[in-house]
Amino acid sequence: DQKEFAEDVLHQKEMYQALSSLGISNLAFEHEIGPKYTQVSTQMDNILDDPNLSKESRKCAEFADKILGDIQDWREYLDVFAATLGEMEDAKQRKNKINLKEMIQELLDKITTISPKVYTKQSKNISIDATLHTIGTNKTIYANRGLVLAVISNLVLNSIKSLRYVKREKPRIKITTNIDSKTNSLIIQIEDNGNGIAKGNIAKIYRPFFSSYPKHGSNSDFRGMGLGMTLSKSIIEDT
Repeated sequence: DQKEFAEDVLHQKEMYQALSSLGISNLAFEHEIGPKYTQVSTQMDNILDDPNLSKESRKCAEFADKILGDIQDWREYLDVFAATLGEMEDAKQRKNKINLKEMIQELLDKITTISPKVYTKQSKNISIDATLHTIGTNKTIYANRGLVLAVISNLVLNSIKSLRYVKREKPRIKITTNIDSKTNSLIIQIEDNGNGIAKGNIAKIYRPFFSSYPKHGSNSDFRGMGLGMTLSKSIIEDT
């Protein structure tokens, strides 16, 4: 209803005000908290690997490890998003020659470096298998690198979120690029084995503030701003 929509708008405004200082906040966070997070995460892995850990202690440790996983989710998001903002510093720059394969591989390498994992139903941390498949020999396009990278980053982050939501045992993301020589069109296909999109939601995914993730309950933290697909569609149509 209108009241709920108004509340969402105010919420998004507050989030964007916070994002205005993202560059400084991200650097400060990584400098002060990053190394300490790594130490705690390593110690937690050692604790969980102890076969003599009591049932109650393991339950507490797994809960703490889940919290660490939530923190890592935000580290990954900030890292990729901040890098994308750097690429978009001059959003009105002329279209440049881009090696599409190299650009996408660089993005996947960044994601691999921060090691996104899926916490499965069996309480295992499984690394996501992210691959790039290029069809044809033409790997060069002319476009605004920052804008294209922003769209692909958003879609890959959506895939990661989907895989974590369903706690997939063998999480996979596959990016396929192809140039249609007949129409001279670029085709980028991003696939994952996450939860997919319900038929009833397909027509809604480009609406501002729409999200299929629950607002309340234990999985409410998966719910984002609901603007990624809206902005991605706008970028593609305007590019």
